Order: sequence, then C-alpha cells, then structure tokens
Amino acid sequence: MVSERDLKSQFRSALEEVTPPAPWLKAAVANELKKRRQAGLRPAPNPRLVTSFAAALLAIVLIASLVIGLRLWPFGPQPAHPGIRVLTIGEYQAVTKADGSRFLTTSEFMCNSFDDTTCLPKVALADAATQHWLDDLSHSQAPARFAVLDDVIRRNLARVLAVSKTFVIAFKAKDSKGTGAASTDISNVILALEGLYGDITLSSQGTLATYTAFVKADAAALTAAHLSCVSGQAPSCADDIASVKRKVEAFEGNLVRFYAPDSLAAKDSLLRADLVAADRAIALIESALPAGNQSGVDAGLVALRQAVAQTTVDAASITG
Repeated sequence: MVSERDLKSQFRSALEEVTPPAPWLKAAVANELKKRRQAGLRPAPNPRLVTSFAAALLAIVLIASLVIGLRLWPFGPQPAHPGIRVLTIGEYQAVTKADGSRFLTTSEFMCNSFDDTTCLPKVALADAATQHWLDDLSHSQAPARFAVLDDVIRRNLARVLAVSKTFVIAFKAKDSKGTGAASTDISNVILALEGLYGDITLSSQGTLATYTAFVKADAAALTAAHLSCVSGQAPSCADDIASVKRKVEAFEGNLVRFYAPDSLAAKDSLLRADLVAADRAIALIESALPAGNQSGVDAGLVALRQAVAQTTVDAASITG
C-alpha cells in the first residue's frame, strides 16, 4: 500500500509541474505567517455579519436538516441555469489553470513600508485578477466532480476581496496592526486557493490504495480537531474554527485530487455530503462569532460535531 508520505510527495512533485512561475510563493507566505504569529497577530475573524435572530433561525434550520439526514449539497449533474453553460471537466480545469495562475502570480508581492508607492497599485492588480476569476466562475457552472470545490473557491475569492479592502484602509491610515492582520488573513486564503488550484488541475481517479489512504488520514485529522468555543473567548475560538475549516477544505480537495474508484463512488458521495454539512456549520459559526452571538455559535458547533461524527462513520465504511 502506498504510504501517506509517498502520496503527499507525489502530489507536491506533480503540483510543481503546473504551478505558475515564482515557486517560492508558498515558502514566502509560510515564512510571513510564521513571523506574524510570533508577533502575536491572529487572523481576522470572518467579516460576514448577521443578526442574532437570523443566525439562530439559520442554526435551527441547519440542525434540523442534519438530524433528519438531509444532504446540504446536490451531488451529480445539476440543471443548468438559464444563460449559464455547464463546463466540461477539461474546460473547467482550463479556466482554473488560467485564472488561478493569474491570481497566484499577481499575489506574489510584498509591501515594504507605508511609504512604498508601489503597494496599492499591486493590490489593485491582484484584486482585478481575483475579481476576474470570480466573474468567470459566475458566468459558468462547474461539472459535478468540481461542484463542491467551486463553491469553496468562490467563497475564498470573495473573502480575499473583502479583506483586501480592509488592508487598503489600514495601509492608508498607516495602521500596522490592521495591515498585519489583513495580510495574515489573505495569506491563509492564498495558501488554500493554491491547494484547490492543484486539486482541480491535477484531478485524476485514484487507485484504491491512494484513495483510501487519504480518506483514512484526513478523517483521522478531522476527528482529532478541537471543537470547543466558550463564551468570551472569540479570538481563540476563531483560530480553532479556522483550523477545522482548513482540515475540511483539505479533505474536500483530496477527494477531488484523487477521486474515488468506481466501486466506491456511492460511498464517496455520502462522504462529500458530510463535508459540505461541516462547511455549512463552519460558515454559521463564522457568522455568529463577530456578532457575539453565542447561541448561534453553540448551534453551529452542534451541527459541526454531527457532521464530523457522520464523516467518521462514512470514512470508516470506506477504509474498513
């Protein structure tokens, strides 16, 4: 059986063949994140705000859906919206490669100081590439294989644009804490999008050994995640949820990078639905946290724990 280390090594080697110029991007971003963590800065919480009533209502609907076993993502071919064409797998990969390459390339810059006159023009260029990718996704529909990741990419691109505005405001105000927090947040999203870029452009059917190895490893990592948000501890809670979110998205990405052998397609569909349920629960928590809505956070945690528990069960049915 292929080991997890071998699989990840093969993945990195393959990704290097299609990643756009400047292969130091990941190392540079990682180093910057390390510096900022050492400086005591935390990623900014998700800026999406909802009222306590709306969050609580959404929580009730979400939990009820999970309890009665509803899947929150419609898998398989979906009816195309009027005027929007469903792309083939090859077409979607081509769009991702072109737009993702442009996004990653324009994101490769650093602002050296508040006197750096090249900073804001570079931000504007990166924002234009981000918006271009988002527009292309909005004018087409992803094929079934990439439907879940398409949704994740859209949300991450929208987040980049939102946090970029925060960065610009802080930069003009010469607010080092604000620019540092925004930079950390955007850097995290860039790393996530770089991974999704590779998952889609390198997607191929995995062998039984490859597929089950990733399912086992990713399910174990998600099961071990810390899922506790106590009232009054919003910053640490945001960090915990961000960590769980990265694990969920990495799991979703691996299920596309090495998609299931035909014999496990039905079980794979259930597993993907579990992860989408976890995604939705995380979104609920992220919305409730900045609003100080502890009841919304608690409801989201209930839904998230249920989704993770079901993921563990469905993963075990695959790995044996």
